[in-house]
Amino acid sequence: MNKKFITALLLVFASVASAQELKTAEATFEDYKILLDAQGYKVYSFDTKDFSNKSFMPIVKEYIDGKEIQNSDNDWNSAFTLGERLVVGFMPTDNDTTIMYTFYSDWGGSIRGQLKLRPVVAPIYPRPIYRYRSIPFELPKTDHKFIPLVLHCSFWYDNAGRVRCCGEKSINPDLSSEILKNTPHYFVLGIEIK
Repeated sequence: MNKKFITALLLVFASVASAQELKTAEATFEDYKILLDAQGYKVYSFDTKDFSNKSFMPIVKEYIDGKEIQNSDNDWNSAFTLGERLVVGFMPTDNDTTIMYTFYSDWGGSIRGQLKLRPVVAPIYPRPIYRYRSIPFELPKTDHKFIPLVLHCSFWYDNAGRVRCCGEKSINPDLSSEILKNTPHYFVLGIEIK
C-alpha cells in the first residue's frame, strides 16, 4: 500500500474515534434544585436526631443597620417537637416586598411566616430594588440558648454603584462575619431548644 492511502485511512479512523456525541440524560433532583433556587426557593436541612422529642421554639430576629429591632410580626409563642430533621425554607410571594419562610420538623409539624423586606436605594438609580440572599450559619455548640440557623440578608450598593451581596459561605454565630458590616437589613432565623 502506498503512503497516501495509509495516511488517508488513518485520518478516517482518527476522525471516527474522536467523534463526540451529545446525549439526553434523565433529570436529577439537583437539576430541579437549580431551577427552584433560581425562582427564590431555598431549603436548609438540619440533622436533629440528638434532640428528638425535645421542644423547640422558632425564633426570627430582625436587624437594621446592625441593630436588632423588636418585630412582633415574627414572634412565635408556640413550641414544637423536634424529630430527626428540621428544615428551614424560603418561598417567593407574588410581590417584591415580602418572602415566606417555614420551619418544618418531621415530628412536630410546621409553622410559616412572612418577612417584610426593605428596599435598597442608590443615589444614582431612582428605582429601589428588593434583593436578598440566604446563607447558613456555622452551627454553634448546643449550650447556646438561641441557635441561629439561617441568615436572610439584603443586597447593598457599593461605592461604585454596583449592587452586591458577596462574602462568606457561612455566617459566624456571634454575628462577626464581614457581610453583616455591609448589609443594611437582615433576618436571623433560628431555634431555642427547651
